[in-house]
This record gives sequence, structure tokens and C-alpha cells, in this order.
Amino acid sequence: MAAKNKKRDKKKKGPSQPPRKVQPEKAEAAYREAAAAFQRGDFAAAESTTKKALTYDGGHPGSLHLKAIFHHQRGETEAGLKVIKRALAAKPSSHFYHNTRGNLWVQVERWAEAEAAYQQALTFQPDFADGHANLGFVLLRTGRLEACKARLEKALGYQREHVDALNHYGRYHCEIGDYVGAHKIFERALQLVPDNALVHNNLGLTAVALGQPKQAESHYQRALALQPMAEIHNNYGICLRDLKRWDDAVAQFELSLARDPAYVRAQANLGDLLQDQGDWRAARAAYQAAYDQSGAGAYLFKLATVLPVIAADTAEIEQAHAATAEALTAMAGQDLRIDNPQENLNRTLFFLAYGGRPVRDLQTQAAQVLRRCCPALSYRAAHVPQPQARADGRIAVGFISRFLRNHTIGRLYQHLICNLPRDRFHVTAFVPDQSDDHVVAALRAECDACVAVPAHLNRARDLVAAACCDILFYLDIGMDITTYLLAFMRLAPIQMATIGHPVTSGIETIDYFLSSRGMEPDNAAEHYSEALLLSEVPAMMVAAPACRPKSRADFGLVPERRYYVCPQSLFKFHPDFDAVLRALLTADAEAELLLIEGSYPAWRRLLTARFERVLGPLAARIRWLPRMSQDDFVNLIQLADVMLDPHHFGGGMTSYEALAVGTPVVTRPGSMMCGRVTDALYQRIGLRGLTVTDDQAYVATATELAKNPAQRAQIVAEMTRLKDAAFLDERAVVETAAQLAAVYARGPRPREAW
Repeated sequence: MAAKNKKRDKKKKGPSQPPRKVQPEKAEAAYREAAAAFQRGDFAAAESTTKKALTYDGGHPGSLHLKAIFHHQRGETEAGLKVIKRALAAKPSSHFYHNTRGNLWVQVERWAEAEAAYQQALTFQPDFADGHANLGFVLLRTGRLEACKARLEKALGYQREHVDALNHYGRYHCEIGDYVGAHKIFERALQLVPDNALVHNNLGLTAVALGQPKQAESHYQRALALQPMAEIHNNYGICLRDLKRWDDAVAQFELSLARDPAYVRAQANLGDLLQDQGDWRAARAAYQAAYDQSGAGAYLFKLATVLPVIAADTAEIEQAHAATAEALTAMAGQDLRIDNPQENLNRTLFFLAYGGRPVRDLQTQAAQVLRRCCPALSYRAAHVPQPQARADGRIAVGFISRFLRNHTIGRLYQHLICNLPRDRFHVTAFVPDQSDDHVVAALRAECDACVAVPAHLNRARDLVAAACCDILFYLDIGMDITTYLLAFMRLAPIQMATIGHPVTSGIETIDYFLSSRGMEPDNAAEHYSEALLLSEVPAMMVAAPACRPKSRADFGLVPERRYYVCPQSLFKFHPDFDAVLRALLTADAEAELLLIEGSYPAWRRLLTARFERVLGPLAARIRWLPRMSQDDFVNLIQLADVMLDPHHFGGGMTSYEALAVGTPVVTRPGSMMCGRVTDALYQRIGLRGLTVTDDQAYVATATELAKNPAQRAQIVAEMTRLKDAAFLDERAVVETAAQLAAVYARGPRPREAW
């Protein structure tokens, strides 16, 4: 039966087609025509003629090579690799074909295969500039920067005006943090090819890095007009984000994904912006999509550590923290690697501190995951194993923050740093580059050294390491990704943190946390991964602010009305504080609550929605004011009847400012240091009557002060009498110097395993 079926099937088949006659001359002629069309940029004609050439000779190597290039242009990597394999079988010594094979492997980020292909091309043609340039790009993407530099310089030696080599060489300079040098290289490339989209894109990148987003925008717009690529849309979105044009930035990330759904960087950047705006669940979805497509550990870490900015209620905070703990536990059991952590993470766990609960365990969990996944973070400076005492006998102390400028951090610590005794300490201030305000000028004038540190992680690392500090003092770990990642490295034998960001780092390379006795609860040591040091006064010196007085009318406020101000960042408004606001607005029917817009418009929308749900009609008596200058900020505090210190994470610098201008701040100390700063300030100067122990007393004290001018005048007079003791307190210098000397005498206590 089977034999009969075979016969029947054989009969059904038509007569076999004779093999197509190969016509090499016609194939070669068509190929030359196609190659000419390709050179003049007529790709449609080139592809059509290539197909014609292959009808004459299906194995014509030049035509197969062109066909592979067309597959590459369309992103059809697998098809292109099959075709180039056939071309190489026919002509294995062609450096052009090996080069195209490398380009196809680059398209799918198969760096080892791409490198092998480019090396093979150079075996057959050692002076092939394209091969050297492309190999340099692979070396750049795989982090072998010195080899990359040598290869690109070789390419430019063979062909000085090689545009791809210039582009890659500029990107190399970006990698080492030399954005000025990179910009010059890209400008040189632009002179050669004024209408090259990638050159304009790269000029946009360097302009953003140099703090010139408007200039960057014009380059991105030109690049997109020339060649609307996913990468360029993504980079333009980053530029628009820096310009605070949030909706336009989202649109560019979405356009990037529309052009290339697999472009995960745009997906991750969209997640970043959604997280910044407080849409944490949507951010998680974006990070999940980026991880699903790429399998990259950085996106999984971002997914694990997304947190609410403005929580709808306490349950949402608990849910988010529990999810973070669970996700980090899962990550600890996975074999993950995160390369280039600064670029790929670009976020800290900043919002963790505002959840109203201790976070040592979560901070430590996150740090342990990063330590294991990011080998680059275990860097150790050369002087650390055998530190040498300075010839002059002084202790070398470095103070570092990306906000050591005219910012809250700069205003808190400038005077402490400048007044540390120079006979005992050699002081280096590590200030942010591109900052040259009066705070930086004072540090430059007073410190032994003032080093401008870029946001680029490796350059920052090298500059800090080169200072050979005995003690490296981080002022605000967690507020900026660069200093957060630097803190994982052993850049000094002794490394410390303090209350600029008042939460433990969780990082084993931070040995001590310096706080003050008055700020900390009895169980304070339980809140820190570091060894806790306690001074009598905080390690900061604050100067009383000076500003030109304004009237209520200048802010659109009514002279006769009672105003309560809570001028804190909106993420400090914990849901537990809502009940106090509701009770206060109920108790004082004439009251208005003054709040200041957040960094993102979405924050106000989220908080307003919560207030409308919790406060009901009382929410109508909340007045929102626009973000304002520092002088106006202090003036607003002065014009209010009472300032409110929010629960769990209260004021810091704002409480000093209120004290300076005579505005009472009512506070209820929390269970952690971040909610006890205002009370500690009052204890230092001996001011009583503004610290309460429960919410009922909070509302009663605040409303009585606002309603009773005589009582308010009495407390303001007492504030005026006592306030000088809070400002430029020299005890801060004496006690900080004593703590630094003590830890130096104790010697290094590194806890990390190298």
C-alpha cells in the first residue's frame, strides 16, 4: 500500500524544472549598477537591481553582500546573517563581508561575535579604517576603554576624516567624562557631514552633559528631521525631561518605542519619569517590560525598588515596602550582573526614607544586591591598604556632596567645613562641577583643596581617590546617584555619613554615621547599618538667612486672615499627618493652609486627590503657591502665623529659617531622627512650648498661637531672645573635630570582604 502511494505521489509531481542557467556576466553588470545606486543613496533602486543580479546568479557574492546590508538596514538580523554566511562561503577573504557580519552581530549586541568578525576583517586588510572604527565601538560598549581608544586612534590614523571613528571617539570621551573634548570631536565630525543625524544626536548628548539643554534640543530636532531613529527620540526625551517639559518627554519616549518596541532604554527612561512623577505602578510596568525584553539586571533592580512619592494611604506604603523586600530577596538568589550602574540605574532609594518607618533592613538588602551585581562598585583606592600619614601631621578629611553649593546642603555645611581647624586637619571639599556660586567660592577660598567633581562615576572616583583622604565624609548619601555609588567604593580608610539625608546608607563601606544626641531616640543604633556616633550638637553650622521683607499682598494673601504654612517638599506629607490637618482646619474656621507646588505638577494632583478624599470640603481651604526663590521662601515663612512640622519626617533647614524670622513651628517628635530635628533645635536653645506629644495637643497649640496674638507675641519674643544660640554655633566645629580625631585614632575598620 505504501509503495502504491509513493508511485501515485510521484505521478502527481510535474516535470522537474531544469536548473536556472547561471549568467555571471549579467549578474556582475547588475551588481555594479546596484552598487552605484547604493553609493549615491538610492537604496530602493539598489535593492531592486540586487534582486535582479541574484536571478542571474544566486550565489553572486557581491550581490549577496548587498542583500545582507539591506537586511541590516531593516533590522532583519537573522536573515542578514544567513545571507552574509553565503557570501563569505563564496569569498572568505573579503574584509568587507566580515565587517558587515560584525555590523549584524552589533545590531543584536552580540559583542563577542561582532569582535571576532571585525578581527577577521582586519586579518585580511590590516589598514581597513572601517574595521578599526567598528572594533573600537565594540571595545567601547564592552568597557575596554584603553583598547577602544587605541583602536579608534588607529582608524583615524588611516583615515583622518572617518566620521564613524570620530563619532565613536567622541563617545569614548563621554565615557571617561570628558564632555568638552567629546563636544569638540563631534563638532569636527559635523563639519565633515553637516547632515548626519548621529553626529547631531551626539552633539545633543554632550550639550545635555554640559548643562546646555536648549542647545541640545536644536541638535535633536535636526537629527530627527534627518533620520527619525528610536535612539534619537529617546535622547531627546531625556533632554526635554531636563527642561522640565514632562509631557513632551513622555511623548518622545513613546515615539522611540513606536519606532522600535525593543528599544529598552526608552522603556526604562519612561519608567524613570513615571516614578519621578509618582505613578509608581505604571513605572513598575515600564521596568517590567524593559526587563522582560532585555533580561538586564539593572531594570530588575529598578523594578524592585520603585516606591510611591505621594502615597494614597499608609497601606500603599506598607504594600510598596513589602514588595521591595520580597523582590530584593528574590534578586539575592539570582545570577545577575549590572554593568555601568550609574547610567543603567540612575536612581537611588531616595523615597524610602519618607515612609514613616525604619528602613535599615531594606537599605542594607538593596546595598547587598548592588554589591553582588556590580563588580565596579568594589573598587579600592591605591592608598587604602597602607595609608601614609601626611608629612605635616594633619588628618586629611574630604567632604563630598553633589549639593555642596547654594543648596540646603551647602548652606548647612559650608561654615562647618570652612572653620574646621587647619592646624589639625587638611580639608578637601569635593564640590559639583558646573557650580560656581558664593558657597563654592567660599569653599574654594577657605579649604586646603577644592575639587570640582563631575557626575561621571569613574572620573569622580578617580578624583576622590587621588586626594588620598584619611577620612571621607559623605554629607547626604542617597540624594544623588553618583555619591550613592561612590559610597560603595573604598576611597578612604575611614568613611562616614551624616544627616544631610537623615537615613542610614545600608552600605558596608560606610563605617560611621555622625548624628547628635538630641535628635536620636533611645533605640537609635537599631536604625543604622553604620556605627552610630553622637555629638551634643549636629555636625553643621547654619547662618541666619537675610532677606528683604515683603508683605502678604506680594504673595496674594489677605492681611487679616490666619495662615498656617507647611513649606515642605510634598513627599514629606505622610498620610498619618492628614488627620492633623483635618482637625486643624475644623478647629479654625478662618484658617488657610499654605503649601508650595512640588517639583512635578503630578505631585500636587496626587496629594490634592488624597486631601479631597480625607479632608472633604475642608480641602478647599488649602492654597497652593508656586515654587519660589530662596528669599521669597523665607519671606513666606515669616508672613505665616504658624508653621507646621509634618509627622515622621519634619523640617531641617526650614526650622532654622522659621526660628530666624520669628515664626513658631509646632512639632510632634517622631520615632526616628528625621522626625525629631525641630524638637532637637528647640532643646539646644532652651525654647519651650512648641513641642507636643500627641495630635490633639498639636492642633490645640497651633490654633491657639494663630488665634491669640498675645500668646503668639510672647513665644516669638522668646524665640528672638534665644535664637542666636542656634546660628553659627562653634560647638559644631569643636565636636565634629573631636569625632574626626577620635575615629582617625581608632584606625580603619573596613567591614567589607575584598
